[in-house]
Amino acid sequence: MDLGVGSFVFANAIVSRQARNIQSMNWKSALKSTGPLILLGFGRIVSTTGVDYQVHVGEYGVHWNFFFTLAAVSILTSIINIRPKYCGILGSVILIGYQSWLIRGLNVYLLSNERGTDIISQNKEGIFSIF
Repeated sequence: MDLGVGSFVFANAIVSRQARNIQSMNWKSALKSTGPLILLGFGRIVSTTGVDYQVHVGEYGVHWNFFFTLAAVSILTSIINIRPKYCGILGSVILIGYQSWLIRGLNVYLLSNERGTDIISQNKEGIFSIF
């Protein structure tokens, strides 16, 4: 699953607005363009709970799924406008920062089976996978 998400994100990065030198979008147009992904995400939740399909919560969380991750990445990259020559630097900073955050204790939180009642704790794997 991780290889599929990573491949999809990589393929979208190659044809992204930034790669084609198109200006960033505002929140409204970003949400409109990712609307189908958000609808697919909610459709997956409804369909899997409707047929009592077993979903492994350690993968993305209780409510989160592949489509929400793609929508979140798409929204963030549509709004944040980084010049293509700085994308590698920003990616490296995010990678190093996230890895150091994991080393300093985030991995214990993400790998634990304990879940609170708030939406972030319920979907911690999916939300943190956006980075």
